[in-house]
Amino acid sequence: MKKTRNKKEKSLKTDAQVTIVLTSKEIQEFQLLIMDWYSDHAREGLPWRATDRTAYQVLISEVMLQQTQVDRTIPFFRKWIKRFPDFQSLSSAPQRDLLGYWKGLGYNSRALRLKKLAQRVIDEYAGVLPKRYDTLCSLPGIGPYTAGAVRAFAFGEATPIIETNIRRVCIHHFEKELELYDFSDKAILSIVQQLIPEQSNISIADWYWALMDYGSQLPKELGHNPNKKSKSYTRQKKFQGSDRQVRGTILEILLTSPSGGVVYESLFEEVRDQIIKKAPGDPLTRSRFEKIHSDLDMEGFIVNENISGQVHVGLR
Repeated sequence: MKKTRNKKEKSLKTDAQVTIVLTSKEIQEFQLLIMDWYSDHAREGLPWRATDRTAYQVLISEVMLQQTQVDRTIPFFRKWIKRFPDFQSLSSAPQRDLLGYWKGLGYNSRALRLKKLAQRVIDEYAGVLPKRYDTLCSLPGIGPYTAGAVRAFAFGEATPIIETNIRRVCIHHFEKELELYDFSDKAILSIVQQLIPEQSNISIADWYWALMDYGSQLPKELGHNPNKKSKSYTRQKKFQGSDRQVRGTILEILLTSPSGGVVYESLFEEVRDQIIKKAPGDPLTRSRFEKIHSDLDMEGFIVNENISGQVHVGLR
């Protein structure tokens, strides 16, 4: 029996066939809608939007915001900038200090990559963050979005970017056009490119901030999240009992331990006991702990030292 495809499946186009073209009228009306909304609802008090912001501050904020909500990021950002105000201070900072100031933000590898990035900027670019998109993308921890965001917010350079709020706005307002491409990011990017204002009275920084602020409130306004239609949409895995929680617990214990570190067996028992309290239904096995410990070692977080026949674990 011949298998038939439904209409949606049959009509979908591939990313290679993206041919979305918006009219000048559509673009102008959308820009007016967004900027009118932004003039009344722009988020205030975000330190990385200050008029005297530096490229370094923009970079730090973008890396922090990769996996952390805005309101939680603000106090961490302020403390970080006070302690590590530039690439030089960041590149020379002890790793223990970095992790201490990052503690609570999660995804601690971001802090280590920032240190490596700072060293590259010092060594290769005389302490000045480069502007070129491809050069930024070559630095540790910098992907397409972060490179484009830094160019927009630090240098006023227009590069098409997508993040969760911009994606949400495009899906909501251009659903009909994007549905043909199964809401792929490549299709969304083609729309973002066309929407970039050419008017001199709208800066690229204000434009992207307006889109992000507008997109952040859409789920509450609509009663649903348009991003669930996106090919890139994934639900975040629960934190309780996860490997991320175990990793964070290990680093938290080591941060408060003497410089000599903690005996491996004692560390396992303490981490296991804390995880039992935090996630009773997901006990930590020895084999799982060994795997996470090994990963932290390979990633450069920890160091193991044999002292009097016992393995001591400390921060690198």
